[in-house]
Amino acid sequence: MALADELISDVDSILLEFAPSYRTAYKRTITRSGGNPAIGRSVSVTTQDVILSPQPVFRRLGRSDPTLLNNKTVLIDDYSFVLSVNTISRSELISKDVVLVLKDESMNEEVLRLIDFQDPAVNNTVVAFIAYFRSTDRA
Repeated sequence: MALADELISDVDSILLEFAPSYRTAYKRTITRSGGNPAIGRSVSVTTQDVILSPQPVFRRLGRSDPTLLNNKTVLIDDYSFVLSVNTISRSELISKDVVLVLKDESMNEEVLRLIDFQDPAVNNTVVAFIAYFRSTDRA
């Protein structure tokens, strides 16, 4: 357990040092109420953004990474993220009600949905999430 805890701490330190500064990553929780859940219609939708700390390291995959991930095609405009287990839990990562939002200094935002992820572990303790996200502006 000590090795896993040490690795988690190392991942957090690396993320603090190398996270991009031009856009800030937030975890957006979507809360729906009322309506008919069977057809997915809600009366009221609220969102809450929480800044991720430490900030994840991310990059757009680009043309050099034509990847097939668990039978899901990753497109060149998709993102690869390294996320700390201290900023987001596995259940939040896979929840349809949690998305990542990238905001720049002008508060322009890009909403990202999870495509797939990997969760490397040491002694059955997950030390980081390597996740692939797609902008909701794409199909």
